[in-house]
Order: sequence, then C-alpha cells, then structure tokens
Amino acid sequence: MYLNDLQRSDFYSTIGLDTKQFDQHVIRKTNQSSGTLFPVILDVDNPQFFNLLDLCAACNVKLIEVEKENSSEFSKMLSKLPLYFDMVTNLLKLYFLPTIETKYIWTEN
Repeated sequence: MYLNDLQRSDFYSTIGLDTKQFDQHVIRKTNQSSGTLFPVILDVDNPQFFNLLDLCAACNVKLIEVEKENSSEFSKMLSKLPLYFDMVTNLLKLYFLPTIETKYIWTEN
C-alpha cells in the first residue's frame, strides 16, 4: 500500500490528502486493531520503521524509472539488481525490527 500510494500522490492531493500522512495513519490504525487479535504487533513508532518504508518506496520509484528507459532488457536488469538488493535489505531490516507484545493470549476452546 505504502509503495503504491506514494506513486499516486497527485491523486491524493486532488482530494486534499497528504499521501504519506494518510498511509501512516492507516498503518497505525491497522496495527492498533491488530493488537486486539494478535500476540505481537509491529512497532510503527520505532523511528526506523517509516524511514525504512521510505527507502523501499524510493527504490520502487527508481525501479519504475529504469523500466521506462529506452534501453536493452539486459541493461535494465543490471540497473535493477542493486535496487532489488537494497529493497530486500530494507524489507529484512523491517522484518527484524523489535515487535511489541500485546496482552492477547491465544487459547484453545
């Protein structure tokens, strides 16, 4: 959602929304709701969380730009490899950020 919506900032601004603020609000509310169902949730208040998402979004924009280039598929692939590496690295960093334990306990009935 975050990566796709940032590509459509023009649309969101026409309806009076700041894309990044809107997405961050939705992510926070979704995370808050998840805390009522799951024993762990993301720490979206960790300063690295949205910074890493922003880095992924920047890589995504560059990948789209490379795809639009008028060059060979091989050249495009070579240009994309470091971007894919950066994106995967940042996604792994997101995955390994500390989580927050909720008070929800799974029980068997």
